[in-house]
Amino acid sequence: NILELNSILKKCTNKELREKILKEVMITMSDVKIRFTKKEAKALDDLIMMGYEEDIEEATNAGKLEGIKQGKLEGIKQGKLEGIKQGKLEGIKQGKLEGIKQGKLEGAEQKSIAIAKSLLKEKISLEVIKKATGLSMETIKSLIV
Repeated sequence: NILELNSILKKCTNKELREKILKEVMITMSDVKIRFTKKEAKALDDLIMMGYEEDIEEATNAGKLEGIKQGKLEGIKQGKLEGIKQGKLEGIKQGKLEGIKQGKLEGAEQKSIAIAKSLLKEKISLEVIKKATGLSMETIKSLIV
């Protein structure tokens, strides 16, 4: 009886013996055409799977590890993309700030040059213009027409 065999084999701790018995049962059953009740068919499925429990557990663990590995790779890839995107945004922000700073410096220099030109027209001494504008003597001299 399949149900009794199932019960006996579940108690069997010797894996090799259990597999040998299962093989014999499967060979015998392949030679005989038997109709099983649902309960017997379930017990037969349990018997077949019993020999593969360790393999199934090992495959499941390997699948989990492969899934973790795959997840890490996808996470790294996604992290890199997000990092690049964030880096670009921060770069743009920093570039704007540096551009504004540079523009202010250039604007201040242009204003100093305009003041120096105006003071030169008024015949103010080069030393006074240098002190008032902060321009170098070389720059002031280059403005003399």
